[in-house]
Amino acid sequence: MSHLNEERGGCDGRRGKRDECGQINRAHEFFAEMIDVGIEPNSITFNNLMCVHVKAGRTEKVLQMYNQMQKLSCTLDAITYNFLIESHCRDKNRKKTIKVLNSMVKKSCTPNAYSFNPIFMCILKSKDMNAAHRLFARMKELNVKPNTVTYNILMMMFADSKSVDMVIKLKREMDESEVKLNVNSYRI
Repeated sequence: MSHLNEERGGCDGRRGKRDECGQINRAHEFFAEMIDVGIEPNSITFNNLMCVHVKAGRTEKVLQMYNQMQKLSCTLDAITYNFLIESHCRDKNRKKTIKVLNSMVKKSCTPNAYSFNPIFMCILKSKDMNAAHRLFARMKELNVKPNTVTYNILMMMFADSKSVDMVIKLKREMDESEVKLNVNSYRI
């Protein structure tokens, strides 16, 4: 088997965790088999494996996949960067998320709302209104269109801070941009 088929660990005996670890193990075994038969993994292959690790909260594994992608000169796309951002957000490491976002832009990979939303969630949890304003301005500077989730997170944050004017401004902007409301929009 390939050097990528390494010891997994992390299974604690609970059914949900066992099932999750089984899926991760199967994904790694399949990945190793691909390499063993001479199939070069591509961005899609790596992104699928990264997705499994992001869902399991395994940032170190996500970073290993990212490093492996770079070694093999695989294209790093928005999905790859979004998984890195989401992993760092799960670890509450906002500084690294911003670093990944900046790297993404520097390498001419266009971010999207899915790149920003986990960072906004991170900011929501820390209640850092200034960071929210800066990030939203950066999003607009990069011509990234906010989606319903983006607006919901921001409106929730400003509602919690009793900044009603900002909530109304965001709602108006949402209407003008023809971004549709969802169930969560009405709970704010």
